[in-house]
Formats: sequence, structure tokens, C-alpha cells
Amino acid sequence: MNKHGRTMQLFEEQKTQLFKRTDRLFVSLLIVEWLCLVLVAAIVSPRTWVGTSSYIHPHIWTAIVVGALTVSLPVILVKMRTGATITRHMIAVAQMVLAGLLIHLTGGRIESHFLIFGSLAFLAFYRDWRVLITASAITAVDHIFRGMFYPESIYGLINASPWRTVEHVFWVVFEDIFLILGCRQSVKEMQEIAIRQTEVEVSKENVELQVEERTKELKLSEKQLAVQYEVSKILAESITFNSCSEALLQCISNCALGDEKVVCSAIWAQDDSRNALRCASFWSRNEITEGFEFASRELNIQSENDLPGRVRSTGSIQWISNIADETNLQRRRCALEAELKSGVAFPVVVDGAIAMVIELYTSETKLPSVDVFDLLAAIGRQIGQFVLSRRAQEINEQLVKIVESSTDAIYGMNLDLTITSWNEGAEKLYGYTAKEALGKNVLMIVPPDKVEELSESVERAKDGSRLEGRDSIRNGADGPIDVSLSLAPICKNGEIVGISEIDRDIRERKSAEKRVSEFYSIVSHELRTPLTSIRGALGLIEAGIVNQSSQKCMDLIKIGRESSDRLIRLINDILDLKKIEAGMFELQLEPIAADRLLEEAVNSMKGMAVERGVKLSLDKGPDHVTVHADKDRCTQVLANLISNALKFSQNGSEVVVNGIVDAEQIRFNISDNGPGIAESELQKLFQKFQQLDSSDNRKCEGTGLGLAISKALVEQHGGHIGVRSEVGKGSTFWFELPLKSNAESKIAINS
Repeated sequence: MNKHGRTMQLFEEQKTQLFKRTDRLFVSLLIVEWLCLVLVAAIVSPRTWVGTSSYIHPHIWTAIVVGALTVSLPVILVKMRTGATITRHMIAVAQMVLAGLLIHLTGGRIESHFLIFGSLAFLAFYRDWRVLITASAITAVDHIFRGMFYPESIYGLINASPWRTVEHVFWVVFEDIFLILGCRQSVKEMQEIAIRQTEVEVSKENVELQVEERTKELKLSEKQLAVQYEVSKILAESITFNSCSEALLQCISNCALGDEKVVCSAIWAQDDSRNALRCASFWSRNEITEGFEFASRELNIQSENDLPGRVRSTGSIQWISNIADETNLQRRRCALEAELKSGVAFPVVVDGAIAMVIELYTSETKLPSVDVFDLLAAIGRQIGQFVLSRRAQEINEQLVKIVESSTDAIYGMNLDLTITSWNEGAEKLYGYTAKEALGKNVLMIVPPDKVEELSESVERAKDGSRLEGRDSIRNGADGPIDVSLSLAPICKNGEIVGISEIDRDIRERKSAEKRVSEFYSIVSHELRTPLTSIRGALGLIEAGIVNQSSQKCMDLIKIGRESSDRLIRLINDILDLKKIEAGMFELQLEPIAADRLLEEAVNSMKGMAVERGVKLSLDKGPDHVTVHADKDRCTQVLANLISNALKFSQNGSEVVVNGIVDAEQIRFNISDNGPGIAESELQKLFQKFQQLDSSDNRKCEGTGLGLAISKALVEQHGGHIGVRSEVGKGSTFWFELPLKSNAESKIAINS
């Protein structure tokens, strides 16, 4: 029913209730009035006299009979047809008849006429102006006829002017005008009440409908939230998607399609190798789709008409109302065997691309609601966000591991230079643990003379610039450290919130650069000196300054030859060292008598000892001891060590060589009475191109390769080399060789 119809219905109901209520009210009023008329007749004129005889006055009988007849008909109508139009009008007639009867019983007294006006007011309770017309018409007819034929009963006069009737009718009409206006106003108010009530009812219905719809929405939302919560819970408890795919399918299948029974479901993941969708996981509730499961696992989806293929091509949720429409014959056959009728598939989008498609098949043909589609889309977004977050988490974890395991010092600081992160590389490089460094100012590792340089770099980083590969110095727990540093700003939401710094240890590089510089100095000196000698000798001979057959010419030729030998030794040393480093150096091992080896080495250096004015002696040679070694290389090591001892010994001092057997090895010692070596310099001795005096004007010649080559050769034999020295008291260089070769040692161990 529309709003207007409902308003009219309410209006009619209000009028009917009003009419019935007023009918019942008037029934009581008419009965009371009738009884009052009888009482008035009994009081005013109880008896009448004829002579000396008296009897009941006719007025009493009139009141009883006429009143009873007048009241009885309305009472019957009220009982039978309460609220009917005829009932109202009969009550109006009865009311006016009783009013006229009262006027008659009182002999037309003026006071009794007021009942006419009161009756009209009573009848106005009906709010029906037609009732007033009926009552007024009865009153007018009564006044006219009785005024003409029986004026005494209505006016109390035997002869009454017709204008009196007109006057009475006028006042009745006058009152009717106001009463009719009041009735119409009351009816209008009733209509307005009906309209308001209709609006209230409509509003109430709308509210109820809204409440009902909202309740349904809330229930649906609760269900959707419950499903999404379960999906989120499964995803949150899983490390990878593969580990939770089965549980995820089970959750979606149980809840996603509402009352529809999901028979089976599948996940199709992107196979990059074939650029197709391949089934990665499958789950069957009733275990009646074994064939379909196998087919789904093995079958690639190539056609865009297949359900997953359509999802992939459109990027939206797809529904197939009839499995018989499936274009893939094998899938269709398996689905029909499993009594599947319809299916829905939705995509999982990861980083803007469809990563997988999830299918749900049911034995129903009902189209899922929009809410179901919305839920599936939300689940697809959840899974996509999970996969994306896991990828980002894996990347972040890898980055964290890379940073933590980096040998470079990587640390972060905020804009006021407070250290906020500190990796293992920083701990190893600077010697401070993360606990000791975090929360401290970065100036703890910056030397005072580098603070201004740091400030400039930080200001550039705050402006968004990067600084890469600048060599600088930082303070570690054990002293200054040469580093190559890089600074970059740390941004968050487009705002620079900190600075990251990467420091790389370049001490080895600096040391190598220093060694290269020293190498240039040493090699240039070692090359320049013999070349100068050779050039000078050849120049004198070429210019004819000396006679070619003279002794002086022979001396010059000897100088040139010795200088050439020196150059050859330098080149051979460099080549030998490169071979050893490249692993291409092979030893010619053979049994050698240790005492004979020492004697030959000492005898070969006698000439140099005489030139230097140093006494060279063999203190003790090990008797009957054989060592498996490369004789030439061992002689080279002894020659290097003895020549160094002679070079750094003062004229008149002594160099002593001996050999001592200890268990399964022999130690060769070369001791001198030279100036000695400071403990801080000992570690440099066996490094390449290292000399304690690497300047161009040093007193002792050499490339700095002798000890490095000696160390390499001894280690090639499986031995060790070292030095004991004290400043001012001389030095003892030693090296040890095993008495058995490596092959013999292995045989002895195996046996």
C-alpha cells in the first residue's frame, strides 16, 4: 500500500473509532436524558384534576412512551451497526426529539430551549457536519409545525408570531456555522494526524528495513571477516605460500561460498618456464575427484576459454554456470565424472601481475552473490599482499644478512650523528661491539683532524648527495685505521631521517701502495747502480781511454760482468717469486748430507766475507744427517741469509753458521754481531720488497726479495723460517727442514 492509501486508511480508522466511541457515548446520554424527562414530567405535573378526581398527567405518559420509542431505535442501531452513518443520524434525530419533548414538558420555558444548542454541541463530537444538518433540520421542522399548530407547547403562548420561529431557527443556524467550521477543522487535524502517523509508520518501516538490511550486512560482514580472519591467521602462521596452500583452500572452500557445497578446489600458479598456469596445489573434500585431481595437476591451461585462462586474460573473477561449457575436454570429462556443475575462479595479483588463480567447483548451479564475489576478491588481495610481503621480507632478510655478514663496516646514524646501527664488520674493524657503539656519537671513531671533513660530508648527505670512495682515517679501539668511506642519506616517506656510512679497510692497500713505492725505489736503485757501472765501463773502452789489452780494460770488463750478474740475479729473484706465488715452482728433492750442505754454502761466501772484513765460520755441522731437499734451493736460502749477515756486520766482527738436529727436523742458524733489529720491524723482514732502509741512499744493497724468496722456498719444503734479534747485540736467522720428505712421512703414517 502506498503512502496516500495508508494515510486514508488511518484516517478512516480514526473516524470509525471516533464514530463508535461517540455512538456509545450518546446511547448512555439518550438513556439518561429519557430518565430525566420522565423525572421532570413527574415533578412538574405529576397529576391532573377533573373536578375532585385526579389521575396521572398525560405528560408523564408522553415522556415515558415517546421517550422510550425515541431512545429504543438508536440503542438498537448502536448494538447492531455501531459507527454506521445511519446510526449517527438516528442518534441526532433522537437527541433533537428528546430536546423538543423537554420543551413540551416544561410548557415552552425559554430555559429548556438551551438543550437544543447543547445537543448540537454534543453532536459536534462526531466531527461530521452532516449530522448537524440532520439535527438542525429536525429542530427547524419541529419549531415550524408546532409554532403553527401548537405554539403553547414550544413557546408557552397560545398565539406566537412566526418571527419567533425564524428567530429560533436563525440561532440554530448561527451555532451550526461555528460548529461546522470546528468539525471541518477537527477533520483536517485528524487527517494531519493520519499523515504524521503514516510518516511515522513509513519511517519505522524504513528503519526496520534498514535495520534488517544492516543486520544482514553485519552478519555477512561478520562472516566475511571471520573468513578473512581465518585466511589471515593461516597466512600469518605460514612462512611460504606453498606450506599453507592446502589449509588455505580448505578454509576458502568451507566458508567462501556460503551454503553452497564446494566439492573441490585448486590453485594455479604462474609457470615462468612455460608461460602458462599450472596447478600447484589441489584439495578434494569428498575424495571423489581423483581423476580430475590428476588431470588438473598435469594439465597446462593454454586456452583463454578455460576458466583459469579467462581469469588470466581478464584479470577479474569468472564464473562458469555449466561445467559442460568447459573447452578443455579432459577437464570437462573429469568434472562431469565428479558431478560438478559450476565453478568460480578468482585471481591473486602480486605486484600488478596475476601470480596465481584459485578455482572453486560446486555441485550447484546457483550464481554466487555479489557479496561472495567481493569476499573472493578480498581474499585474493590478502593472498597477494601476503606473497608480496613475504617476497619483501625475504629480500629484507637477505639484505640484513648481507649487511651483517659484510666485511665492510656498515653503520647508520641519525641527523645529530648518534649511531643507530652497527654491523659485525664494524665490530671487527673498529673493535667496538654493537652494545658499546649504539647510542654513541660517531665522533668516537673520528680523529680530531677529520671532524671538519666529516661535517662537510654530512652536510652533503643531508642535501641528498652521496659520497663514495673517499680515503680517510678512523679511530679504532687499537689506533688509527685507513678506510675508504661512502656516505648516503637515509630517507623515509621522502624525508631524510639519517645517514648511512660504509667504511672499507684499506690498510692492506695502503701497505701495498707503500711497498710498491718502496719497490720502485729499490728496483730503480738496484737497476741504476749496475747499469751505471756497465755504461761507464763500456764508455771508457769505447772512447779508447784505456788500452783494450791492458789490465785496466780487463778490470772494466769484470765490473761490467759483475754488474750484469747482479741484474740477472734481480730478474731471477723476481721470476722465482712469481713462480712460487703462481704455484708453478717445483722442487727437485733428493737426499742431501746436512754437513756437506753447510760446508759448501759457507765456502761459497768466503770471498764476500774477506771483502767485508768479517770472519765467517762453521761452528758445528751435523754428522751423518740426511735431509730430503732441493740442494740448489737450500743453498740459495743459506746464501741469502749468510750474505745478509755479512752485509750488516761490522768490519772485524764474526758470522757463525751451525746446524742442530731436533727430533725429526734440522735447524740451520746464521748468527751475526750486527746492529740488531727492533721488535716492531721483525714482521716486515720476510715480506716482498721490504727493507728496513728503503731510501735511495741506503748503505746496503738489495731488492728486498731475498728473505721473501727464502721464506717461500723453506715453506715449499714443509719447513719454517724465523729470526731472533736484539738491538745492539746482533741477530740470528734460522730455518728448519723436516728430515723426511712429505712422501716418506705419509708412508710412515699409513704404515
